Amino acid sequence: MEEEKGRRTPEEMREMLRRYIEATGVRAVATSAIKAKSWGLTDDIVTFGMDEAEYYPHTGEEAAGLRICNFIESRRKILMWGLHEKAFGGLPVKLVGHNPGMAGVKAAEGWEDLKRQLQRHRFYIHTADPRYEEGFNMSTIEAMAAGMPVIGNRHAGSPIRHGVSGFLSDDPDELRKYAKILLEDRERANAMGEEARKTAIEQFSLGQFREAFWRAIETARKKFHHEGHEEPRR
Repeated sequence: MEEEKGRRTPEEMREMLRRYIEATGVRAVATSAIKAKSWGLTDDIVTFGMDEAEYYPHTGEEAAGLRICNFIESRRKILMWGLHEKAFGGLPVKLVGHNPGMAGVKAAEGWEDLKRQLQRHRFYIHTADPRYEEGFNMSTIEAMAAGMPVIGNRHAGSPIRHGVSGFLSDDPDELRKYAKILLEDRERANAMGEEARKTAIEQFSLGQFREAFWRAIETARKKFHHEGHEEPRR
């Protein structure tokens, strides 16, 4: 919602969505509780999933952190970029994504290139303001599935267990300390990354995603019939 600043207000965007849903009779599905709340939705929440078999075994051979993010400059508040800069500035951290104007930062060349980067780098970074974003995004879950420990700010919705599958803190000095620990200790990073992978498989499998989406479809189907509509002929 913060990204709409300067165009329409959050209230106006929510009202537009409400009118659209009412006019079309669709059933909205959100990818997280925070997204649902920000858009004023009360319907299904279907968290995205990943296929753990897609990722290469993590090596962590490159003593550097990794963060995948697009349009950072226009999302600094949402991403708590000030915290990121204070915590990781000057450390070997690679930024990947479409970020015009940020020197030396570019998007991955493709899915294969991205998977190789997840495989090589020592840890992953995710920071987000709890008022606007979840404690994870798709890139975070992909990093976990690839066996990377995650460092980030404290967030009630974070799938990371502090000291087990990554490190969480709102103090930039502490985050910096944790990053240095993983940069210096590849074995520990790999062990924590394996715990992160287990969490990703337990909480974000494609099977769970499929079941949740089928429930949402079935709910929409029942709503459609309840309102007196007929399904289109095949």
